[in-house]
Amino acid sequence: MGAKDLAEKNLLQYKDVFSDIVNVNLFGGRCYVSAEELSREPGELITKAVSDDKLRQLQMDVPMKCKKHNRSFFLCLENQSDKNNVMPVRDMGYQHAKYMEQIKEAKESNRKTGNYPTPMTKELNDSQKLSPVITLVLNYSQKEWKKPRCLNDMLEFPEDMKCELEPWIPSYSVCVINLASQPETTIRQYQSDFKYIVRYLSCGND
Repeated sequence: MGAKDLAEKNLLQYKDVFSDIVNVNLFGGRCYVSAEELSREPGELITKAVSDDKLRQLQMDVPMKCKKHNRSFFLCLENQSDKNNVMPVRDMGYQHAKYMEQIKEAKESNRKTGNYPTPMTKELNDSQKLSPVITLVLNYSQKEWKKPRCLNDMLEFPEDMKCELEPWIPSYSVCVINLASQPETTIRQYQSDFKYIVRYLSCGND
């Protein structure tokens, strides 16, 4: 990891900065998530590949858990100084691993309490819901991130079958925040020192 990426990651570890970014970009500047409601999550997720049964490691930049009103959701901020042209698939990996982690915990809880679903093929009880997982990709580059922004941007279809195949493939989109092109009205919503970074980036676009 380069010095610049490390500095960006370290800044986002501060909960007031993290919540500020989330509030501006998810909630339109409304102070919905507070620093006190955040807790740090492990940045490494271990998964097992089906093909060779080997363990794989997924590295997330800055993941946190937010708990409000006895409900939780997970947030991850990914720092990108250059466009990553496989980000939709990377993000699918993060989210799949995080949801599977929750399923595993719920099934383990069922095993300990004997509260198995009926029939067993359901795996979870109807009342057991998963916490949402949201990833925001922060683009620090002066160049706007245009593509790929969804799974279909990465796919090459047979020319004579695209119209038939495309509707059957979920267009898995990534949430990219082009910091350099954020308007002044948005920049003013930041309450933490992160606003100086965004303002600096926006000046480079003038």
